[in-house]
Amino acid sequence: ENLGSQIVEFEVSANQERLQRTEKEQMLIQKKSSLKQCMTRLW
Repeated sequence: ENLGSQIVEFEVSANQERLQRTEKEQMLIQKKSSLKQCMTRLW
C-alpha cells in the first residue's frame, strides 16, 4: 500500500512539472510573437 501511494505521488508531481513546462513554453511563444510585432512596427 505504501508503494502504491508513493507511485501516485510521483505521478502527480510529474503531471505538475509537465503542466508548468507547457505554461512556460506558452509564455515563451507569446513573448516571441509580441517581440515580432514590435519588430514589424519598428520597420
